[in-house]
Amino acid sequence: AANLEAGLKASIWALIVVAIFMAFYYMFWGVVADFALFTNMVLILGVMALKDATFTLPGIAGIVLTIGMAVDANVLIFERIREEIDRQADLRTAVRLGYEKALGTIIDANVTTLIICVVLGYTATAEVKGFAYTLGIGICASMFTALFCTRVIVDMFLDATKLNKIGMLSTVVPAIRTALLPKINWIGKRYIFMATSVVLIVAGLAAVATRGDDMFDIEFLGGTQVTFKLKKGESLTMEAVEERLARASIDEDLSTLKRGEGATV
Repeated sequence: AANLEAGLKASIWALIVVAIFMAFYYMFWGVVADFALFTNMVLILGVMALKDATFTLPGIAGIVLTIGMAVDANVLIFERIREEIDRQADLRTAVRLGYEKALGTIIDANVTTLIICVVLGYTATAEVKGFAYTLGIGICASMFTALFCTRVIVDMFLDATKLNKIGMLSTVVPAIRTALLPKINWIGKRYIFMATSVVLIVAGLAAVATRGDDMFDIEFLGGTQVTFKLKKGESLTMEAVEERLARASIDEDLSTLKRGEGATV
């Protein structure tokens, strides 16, 4: 129950925080993205209900990750629209070019993740399959909402209002607009970043080889995992915990552990 409550609370807070940020930074565009985000959640829950799927903790983690990935596609589209507006394109042209230029990147990013979901779905254990299942549904839903739903909403809004300019925070606040202008030649420093990446990758692989089995938890190494609560205001030393766990491993009558000094296990 505690795990379920914590997982659902994390999902709700992630949804709220992401929605507030999008609405604050992208204004009208962010509200459109928020609508797509909530539509995405409805589609995920609808598909899971249709398939009689059940929630697991990894599944909830997949939903939380989907919340971030769902607005990522909209961010790409909106930033392309902003760039077209900066090039003095009219709003309708900027919208058309923004969606067209972001399409390839969105498909590439989501399809590669979807491939991983398929692989996990066929090869992983049941717990990880729940993560892959919800994330895969979320990816498909996010591409649909980002590329189709938001485009329809924007086009309908422009037809109804005849507006020729819709701003976002980076276009209406000069300081932010100036801060976003590139001042560093990142491409010119690519060899530095490539070398740094190689060093970090090699160091990471060396750390993995050095730690060995210490990296694996009980799911991979086997054994027994125990969870216990202490009475309010009570405490146990590590030696007492180890002694009681040792007794539990050989004593089928666990009620004996409730007696004696210290807290109840």
